[in-house]
Amino acid sequence: MSKTNGYLTSLPREIGHGIAALISPLSRASLGRAFAKGSNIFNLTTTQKRSARVWDMMFKDESWFQAIDDLKYDRTSLPNPTLIGYDLTKLYDGSFTSAYIALLVSDWDNGCRSFKRKLFASLREHDYDKQTFEVRFKNGIILNIRDAITSTEDIEMEDPRRLFRCRKQKLKTAALYYKDENLHKIGSDKIGKVIDMPKKEKKCVEHICSIRLKFGDGMPVYRVIKRHNIPIRLVNIQTTDENGEEWVTSWRLARVDEPEWWP
Repeated sequence: MSKTNGYLTSLPREIGHGIAALISPLSRASLGRAFAKGSNIFNLTTTQKRSARVWDMMFKDESWFQAIDDLKYDRTSLPNPTLIGYDLTKLYDGSFTSAYIALLVSDWDNGCRSFKRKLFASLREHDYDKQTFEVRFKNGIILNIRDAITSTEDIEMEDPRRLFRCRKQKLKTAALYYKDENLHKIGSDKIGKVIDMPKKEKKCVEHICSIRLKFGDGMPVYRVIKRHNIPIRLVNIQTTDENGEEWVTSWRLARVDEPEWWP
């Protein structure tokens, strides 16, 4: 054991636990490997271990996250690296099964666009599909990174349904924020859809949907995910959040004589 490791393991346990609470998920993963057979001075909580494990399955270092964290905006809320998708529940609970999830940044000032090289350098070994913006890892995880690269308000995806599960006519998904070790299960009340399309086979989110998340400063944000060239005509339905901000969060089918995508 190195002198550094020896020094760290001699720290009082409460200090070790305090350090573990302050560091990032990827740092916790590295810490867990370094002290796997040593002292329990950095005895991570169950949620800290689970969060660290999920991020560690896709990222080998945190240089991209540090670059995002260094962005400073005056007029818009801060970005917030977030994983979304119902399959996160399996990964978080320790399953090694295949999964489809998306990486969202919610960067309204588009600063993350300049960090594309850092993002790819931070990822674990993978194959990349430029057409779909999907990263395929050897462990069976597919990560959609379109939002991290293009930084547009609406995110195009071949099949948004892959992010959801529908059980007993209720849609569900999940979100894991990089700076929050807890997995957030998201129910129908925070998922926007085409209201006059059936929930069976997730038809109501087949073409377009929204998910209520949060910016880096905790303010609410509704992220819209949609197919390219939606084949149906839709009318927007707006929601006003608790801060008075208006968002397009759901849709309905447009009538024959009605313009689409309004108000």
